[in-house]
This record gives sequence, C-alpha cells and structure tokens, in this order.
Amino acid sequence: MSPRGRTSLTTLVVGVVLFSLLWIDRAERTLLPGRDKTEALLSPELPGHDRHLNESRASFAHYLFPVNDPEHADIWELENRRTVQALFTCLEESNCAENQTKVVLLDSFHFRGALLGWDGGEDLWARSTVLALNSLSYSILYSAVDLQRTIQLYRTFPTLIIMVILNPDDVDRCFNSPNIMCHKTTNNPEGIPAWKIFSFNWWTVGSHLLDERWILSPEKYRGLGENHTYFGYSVETSCETRTFVPHEDRRAHPQIYVMGKNGRYFTAGHRAWEPQELELAAAAIQQRSIVSPEAQEDARQVLFLAGLREDELPDDFIRGENGGSEWIMRNLGHLTPTKFYDTLAKSVALVGMGAPGTSPTPYDALCLGVPFINPIHIWDHADPSNRLGWAAQHETLKFLDPPYVYNIFVGDTHGFVDALKSAIDDPIESFVPETMRMPSIEERVGRILRTDWEEAAHELVEGRRLMGEGKINEAIPKAFQVKSCLTGNPDQPSTIRSYQFALPLQANTVISVSRYHLSGPQGVVGGTLRITTSTKLPSNSARIVVVPASLGYATVCSLAPKRGSDTSTAAFGVFATGPEDAASEHVNMTLILPASTNLAGLQTTLPNFAYNIDDLIGAGVDFVGAAFITGGEKPIMVKSISAPSRLLLSTWNASVSVGLARSSALDVSTGSDHFSSHVNASISGRYESNNLRLITGNAPINADVSLAPGFGGVDAYTSNSSLSLNISSLTSNTNDDPPLYLRLRAVTTDGAATVRLPVEYEGHFRLSGASARVREPKRQGDLRKVEYHYHGPALVATAAEGDSQAVEGTREEDQDTDDHEEELVTGSVYLTEEGIERGWVSVLAAGAGARLVL
Repeated sequence: MSPRGRTSLTTLVVGVVLFSLLWIDRAERTLLPGRDKTEALLSPELPGHDRHLNESRASFAHYLFPVNDPEHADIWELENRRTVQALFTCLEESNCAENQTKVVLLDSFHFRGALLGWDGGEDLWARSTVLALNSLSYSILYSAVDLQRTIQLYRTFPTLIIMVILNPDDVDRCFNSPNIMCHKTTNNPEGIPAWKIFSFNWWTVGSHLLDERWILSPEKYRGLGENHTYFGYSVETSCETRTFVPHEDRRAHPQIYVMGKNGRYFTAGHRAWEPQELELAAAAIQQRSIVSPEAQEDARQVLFLAGLREDELPDDFIRGENGGSEWIMRNLGHLTPTKFYDTLAKSVALVGMGAPGTSPTPYDALCLGVPFINPIHIWDHADPSNRLGWAAQHETLKFLDPPYVYNIFVGDTHGFVDALKSAIDDPIESFVPETMRMPSIEERVGRILRTDWEEAAHELVEGRRLMGEGKINEAIPKAFQVKSCLTGNPDQPSTIRSYQFALPLQANTVISVSRYHLSGPQGVVGGTLRITTSTKLPSNSARIVVVPASLGYATVCSLAPKRGSDTSTAAFGVFATGPEDAASEHVNMTLILPASTNLAGLQTTLPNFAYNIDDLIGAGVDFVGAAFITGGEKPIMVKSISAPSRLLLSTWNASVSVGLARSSALDVSTGSDHFSSHVNASISGRYESNNLRLITGNAPINADVSLAPGFGGVDAYTSNSSLSLNISSLTSNTNDDPPLYLRLRAVTTDGAATVRLPVEYEGHFRLSGASARVREPKRQGDLRKVEYHYHGPALVATAAEGDSQAVEGTREEDQDTDDHEEELVTGSVYLTEEGIERGWVSVLAAGAGARLVL
C-alpha cells in the first residue's frame, strides 16, 4: 500500500471509531440484546469470525456499517453507511476507484429531499449534483438536520473531505456565530477551512467570507450572480421517461399550459397577461388551418390549463359578463408529477404568468418539445433590445430566441398573440441546452472539484492585503457599487436621531439586506431589524431607517447596480469596520415597505440580528416570489408574512414564533445543537403550507398547520423535547375540492410527540415510542373506520395485515402505561377503500410517548 493510502486508511480508521461509537452501542442493544459488548463483538455468529482474517475484512466493514437495519428508515443514513462501508473496504484492499477517497459532504436538506423524491427546483438541482458525483466516483456523505452534525462529520474525516456544501443560511451561521466553532480560525484550529465551504444557493444574491466564487449556482447568471460558480442541473432524467407527443396530435386539440402554482400569481397587478389577452390568443389560434375542425369552429376548444396548489383562479377568468359561468382557463388543481408531465407534454406552448422566477418548468417544457412564452416585466425603453436591462420571469432563458423561447414585453398584446401562433406554426423537437446535459454537468463538476481552492483562497486574501484591508467595494457583489454609507463612531456619537436610506422599487424588485464580510479580522455586528409598512410611502420606494447612535463601529450602505447590470434588486449592506475586538451588538434598523405593494421577493441575511416582523399580510404586502429571513443567535418574531413561491425563516439556537406564515414551500429551521437549552430554539405558530419543514433540536415544536386540499407534505424534527402538530384542512366545504393526500413525518427523542389530524384524513399511520397511543375518531358525524395492523415491541418485525400477532385492543383508553420498552403501532383510518392509500403519517418519539389523534 502506498504511503498516501496508509495515511488515508489511518485517518479513516480513527474516524470510523468516532463515527460509529453511538451506532455500535445501539447495534449491540438492537441486534444482540442481552449480551455484553465483548461477547457481541467476538461472537462466533458474526459473519467470517471463524475464517481467516484476510477473508473477513469486507465482512467486518459490512457488520460495522450495515445497510439493512429495519429500524433506520432515514435513507441518507443508509447511504452514509454504504459510502463508509465501501470506502473502508477499498482502502483496506487497496482497490479504490479514482476519486473514491475524495469525500464531498452534503449539508443542504435539499440533498436529502432529492433522495426522498421532492420535486422543488433546488431538489432537482441536488439530484443532478448527486448523479454527477456518483458518475465521477466521488464518495458522498449526507449530514443530518443541524450544522453541528456537519461539523462533527468533518472533524471525523478532515483529510478525506474536499468540499462541504451548505445551505446559504448555514454558511452565514458558520462564519458569523463563533459559539458554533464551525470554520477554521486561530481559536478553532479543528474547524472547516473557509476554502472548503461552498454555498448551495439557488438565487442570485448571496455572501461568503471569501468571495462569490464559493457560491454554487444552478444557472449561469448574467449581471447579479455572474461571478458565482456555475454547477448547473439537468431535467433529462425526468424528461426521457416521457413519450414524446407528436405535434399533429397536439394541434388537433390545442392546449396551452400556464405556469404558476398559486392563484395569487393570476390576480390583477400580479399577472403578466390579462384574461382578455388569453381570449384573443385563443381566437387567433382557432383560425389556424392546422388545428382540428372543432377548434376552428369554436375558440373555446383552445384550452388554457393551470395546475394550482393554493387558492383558486380569480373570478375575472370567467368568460362573459353578467354572471357568466364558463372559465377562460381550466384549473386542474394540484397535479402529481406524472400528471403534470403528461399534461405539459400534450401542450403546444408554456406561458409564463410572471411568477415564479427562474423555475425548472420551462426547461421541462423545452425537453418535451413545448416552446416557452417568457414575460419581460422591465426593460430599457431607450434601448429595448438590451437584454441585460430586462427583468424577466426566467432570467436565464431571456437570452434564448424563437422558436424555443419567445420573450414578450408585458402589455404587448399583439406580440403575445403572435408568439402563440408562431409556437403552433413552427413547433420544436425536444431541446435541452448543451450545458444542461449530464455529460456537461459531470465535466463541469469534475473540473470544479479538481480546482485548487486552497491556493485560490490564498491568492484572494493576499491580494486583499496588498490592496488594503477593509475596502467595502471589494466585499460587495461585483454587480453593485456603493451609493451612500453611514459609519458609526462611539468616540464621537451622532446627534441625529435617525437616518433614512431610500431603496427604489419596481414591479419585479427583490429587496436584499445582508451582512458582507471585509477582508481581515473583524468585529461582531448584531442588533435588531424591524420590518413594517407605511401607507404614506409611494409604491416605488422603500426605506431603511437607522439609528446612528446604535451603530457602534459598524457601517451601513445602500448599494446601486452598476450600469448595464441587473436592475431588479434593491440592496443594503451591513459591515464591521471597527477593530477585531469591537462589538457593535445594538444596531437598530427598520425596513419600511409601502403598504399594498407587490414585490418579487425579500432576502435578509443578518447573523446576530433579531427580527420583528409586523402584520405584512394585513397591510397588503405580498412577496410574489420568495422571502428568505436568515438570522443568528437571536429570535425571529413574525405577526404575518406571505411569500407564495418559497418562505424560509432561519436562526441558530434562537426561537421562531409566528402569528401566520403562508407559502407553497415553507421551511423553518433554528439550527439548534445538542448542547443548547430546551427552550431557546423553539418553533411555534400557525403555518399555511402544503410543503412544510420544521427543524430544530433540544427545543419544542408547537405548530398549527393548515393544508389546502390536494397533496400536502409536513416534516417536523426535534430532539430531547416535545413535539406537537395540529393539522387542519383549508376546505371550502364544496364537492369541487380534491381529497387530502397527506405525507407527514414527526420525529423527536426523549420528548412526547402528539399529532392531531383533520377529519378529512384517510390513510396509513405508524407510531413508535416508549408508548404508542391512538385516539380514535370521536367527533359527531365522523364515519371513518380504524384498522390496526400491528401493535407490539418496536424491535419486532411488523406483522402483516391480518396476522395473528396483531393486537386487538389498541384504543388509547385500553393501553397500559408501561414504558419500559419501545412500542410500535401501525394501522389505517379510512372512510372508503380508496382512501386507504391517500396518506402516510409517521410519528416517532424515541424514549417517550407517541400519540395520534384521529
């Protein structure tokens, strides 16, 4: 074995000992109960124990990292075991693949979501990344639900891990929360080197201690985000499984799919195209000789389709006046992935309605031979052909031309109608941009992983030192320039009570308020950001009010886009400009938004800042796209906030409390580690979302969750504390509502877990804990039936339905309270036989009681 192999093996063996201590203890109790450790490890029952040592190396690795443990359902844990098992074996046998000893540590929950089949944009990107890494034979480790686990994993394999990919909020925590002991410094020599840390950032706005090259992007952005490192993703794996629908079949009964999962995208002031424009397009398509005779006779044969997950279409999409009842557009409701792709594949065009921005759906459409109508919200009227001056729904595809993409200015009715006619007259075959094909992605990912990032970081830091430390213009994204600044000076405190910065707003503006890192040692900056509204502000302007006396040694600046760069972001920066030991911890800022306004999105990245968010929904503020609220070791308090496309509320070891948060995809994370108190990272409040994730540790979760009819997913994780979810359904009590399809997983340890389900729920359930209790339906008029498949010790294989081991009396009042062993209860609740497969609910409370209220 080569010296390098011996070094890697030594590192791995040491790491294995640390990595597997907890698992070995659990394995001994689970697989070999009643035996002491010595007997378990030397048992002749172990595979290969009575064989020669050289014949048992692989078996030892297989025993140490089993991949068939039925008690571990988390797929990423099993993947980690497979990886370490294979790595241990190949190093021992000196037959590792070319890149197998190079480990990439994936922290972002989107990588775990990719394994579970989530279908969001970031999840598709994560899936492509994993496919590329596997194809290149790199070893992959998945981190758990908190940053502390990522740090522990890195410290276990520091010389083998070449890259750590974190969510943007975890990147900020890593660099700005010294108590986490995350990144390598003189005071934390065992931390992760900054040059190994990369941000997995879907959006154009982000920050990193080094520079923008350490931000990974799914798109090759131009303008804002153009200096990010382009990873890219592919839709080929989902597209290639679909049958290509011949264009003559599509034109026989033309249908046009309108992109948008939320009914608010279609409301006046939000939508790119008016209902009358859709009717004009349908009439124009009707006249085409290539469509069917039925469609030529009646423009209503030309269908506009949408699949809304939340809300309904506005009434102004009803055809005709005086109470007409025929819809111009048909809402298909929440579509399964299969139904969505089938519907899209039969369409003659995909129409963007203005939001969400930069979605994967247009790439799916192009791959299926469906052209995309890309609305342009903002353009330079003096130079309308300058695409860098455009603010489009899809910022990357605005650089493509017909017949693939038709970029149409909002308000250009003739252009919109002509684009749809051209899409039918000049159809396209399957088209995937070359940069989005898997071979290109593999080549690019391989090149990025082979880059000497340590040397690049050294050159960057040395260059900053030579140019002079503390230059703000060197710290901000290259697409921006400083507009105006205010610097604190504790030695000469200001007499001005408040100072206002104006942020210009347009129809598609994203507001960004971020902490940026200067080169060299820095002090601490923290404080409070209040987000509120005012009816006195004009709709084209927001304000940030700063109390100068609160700045300490901090500096705040408004930023303006450079000429020719992206014009759709209103940016504000916070900087630590004092000495290294300076602490500016009481910075007082207020972001004031105009009431009754529509914004593309909001992104705040302020570690060590507390947030106080007023009633934005009540004031009529709607973030048409996404809102990312990222803090640090101070709480987030929200009265109400709505972001239809995506909403993130994130702290580190600090609580999140919400009056109402609403989004189609909602993530709440407090990043608590296992050494924090049981109350300082709690999650509480009311959440309206059909795709909700609540993640904390050592702190309780107490949430009311409202789901729209159709498909819903809820994941809640904590540890050493209680978990309570009260699920309700936002039904309209009409027969038009689709049934509820719910997937719910609630996990805690050493704390009780209680889940209350709505009367609409039908499906399976699984409870595991020191005690497992089910409260059967007791509400008047609830006719659902309950069947129990298994009740017994959790370590016993689940009995099949109808097995004689199944326990009859599993009602809550019939159970004893003996909690000396883990119990498992599985069953189903349903009104009709068809309802049995509509849902899956899993409640795990290791070491405490699991309770389900039906």
